[in-house]
This record gives sequence, C-alpha cells and structure tokens, in this order.
Amino acid sequence: MNYLRYLFSIILLSLFACTKVDKIAIVKIGDISFRRSYANHENMTKMQNDSIELLNPELINSSNLQLNSNLEKLGIVKNKRLELNNLKWNFSQITSKDLDSNFKFCRVYYDDKKACQVLEVKVNKGNLSFDLANENPVQFYSVDILKGGYKEIVVKEDYYIMNGDNYDLQIFQIK
Repeated sequence: MNYLRYLFSIILLSLFACTKVDKIAIVKIGDISFRRSYANHENMTKMQNDSIELLNPELINSSNLQLNSNLEKLGIVKNKRLELNNLKWNFSQITSKDLDSNFKFCRVYYDDKKACQVLEVKVNKGNLSFDLANENPVQFYSVDILKGGYKEIVVKEDYYIMNGDNYDLQIFQIK
C-alpha cells in the first residue's frame, strides 16, 4: 500500500513539474531623445523666441529605429518631431479604464530606500517594477506601439539644459 502512495506521489509531482507557469517581466525596449533648442536666442526678437517655444522638439537620438517608425504611424512623432499634445501624459497613476483589461494600474513613485523613481505595473498575472534612473519628475502613457500583447508604457522626462528643452522617452514592454 505504501508503494502505491509513493508511486502516486511521484506521478503527481511530475505532473506539477511539467505545468507551464506564465512568467511576465517589464523590459526596456528603447530610448528616444528630442530637443527644442534656443541657441542664438539672444539675437532673436521676442516674437521669434515665442514661436520657437511653440515648436515640437526634434529627434536627436534613438536606440531603436523600429520604435521610431511605429511612433510615426501612431502620430506621436511627425516629421521627426515629438507631438507633445497628441498624448494625455499622466503624472501619478493610470488605471485599467485608461489602459486595457490586462492592466490593473500603472504608477511611478519615488522609493526612498532605493533613492530612485520606480515604474510599477500591476497586471492580471502579477506585479512588475522597474527602477528609473531619471533625476526629474516623469510623466507616462500607455499605448500599443508593438501590436499584440500588452500595451507598451512610455515614460517621458523633460528638463531644460544649455539653451534647450529636452524630452527623453523610455519605452517599456511587458512580456
């Protein structure tokens, strides 16, 4: 009788060992930088300076050309300029009504212990987080850049340095 229990236990253990568990992760898939330059502003009229402030920033660097192409197709980038008004950027948290049914919420918060901002995403299959190296407050948005699966999360940091406004995008995929 003990032999049958032992055999049955081994069969059950082998069945559970073969069961596939879905693992999810948040992966950074690209960085894209844009800049609006005010170089030579001291030689411009007030009207010229004001018109520069209204321009969308130009692409200056990208780690993933496929993402550039997809952002162009979505209208987020036009003629290598970031269309700042085409997205509703969030400062604190977005919920499932703004995302899709796979997300519970997405937020960015400052973790005192890690001394950095953290992107946290709760999806139906678990909780994910990614430490951000950003020094300035960030905004974020969720959009389906790569078709299929979860929407991607775009984190935007904007800051002024050396006669220009800079906009750095980090794009994350949930796999």
